[in-house]
Amino acid sequence: MTYPEPQPNQDPAQQPYWDPAAQQSYPHPYPPAPHPYSAASQPYPAAPGQPPYQDPAAYQPFPGMAQYPGGPAGASKPPQPVMNAFYLILAGAVLTLISTLYGLTQLSTVRDKASESSSGALTESDIDTITNVSFGVGIVMSVISIGLWLWMAFATRAGKNWARITSTVFFALYSLSTLLTLIGLFLPNVDTAVISTVFGLLTWSVGLGAVILLWNNQSSAYFRPSPTYPMYPGR
Repeated sequence: MTYPEPQPNQDPAQQPYWDPAAQQSYPHPYPPAPHPYSAASQPYPAAPGQPPYQDPAAYQPFPGMAQYPGGPAGASKPPQPVMNAFYLILAGAVLTLISTLYGLTQLSTVRDKASESSSGALTESDIDTITNVSFGVGIVMSVISIGLWLWMAFATRAGKNWARITSTVFFALYSLSTLLTLIGLFLPNVDTAVISTVFGLLTWSVGLGAVILLWNNQSSAYFRPSPTYPMYPGR
């Protein structure tokens, strides 16, 4: 009895099958097994009776639907309400900058009023120091405020839900500050600049519009996290 010789450089599992009863060989009944880490996205052939192998790296819960980080599935760009809110938040940063520049022009006026209100209790050097420190602190606060406006603008445009919540909290705090400023207009002993109040009301209106746009239905769908699906190879 003569058995076929194994072929060189051939997988032993794929050698021809020798049938002792028929005294002849047959091709191996199973095709070569696919490499489990192939980059192909199509199911691989499998043995009879076995489900096809699906590469986990190529798995998508819905074929043709990409996952957009921070936005809904399949979203390619922010919806128009989010973009309008983005532009309004940028406008808030610009208004804050303009208000700061206008405040710098009032340095001498503020100094003169401080000198009059001191009634000689403070020296000219003390008044200069107090005025300069006050304006310095105001400039630092304005720079921080502008940075927050810009940060919230780009974070909300990117679909970050935490940025939408943070922007709403900032707007609530600014609303409280604006309310206190308006109350100061009607108090006899409180000196409130009318032009600065107007800038504050404009900025508050811009923030209100942005918050409304960020929380409408179309924007909420964009900020809602994409659902996660378990990956089951071959399904």
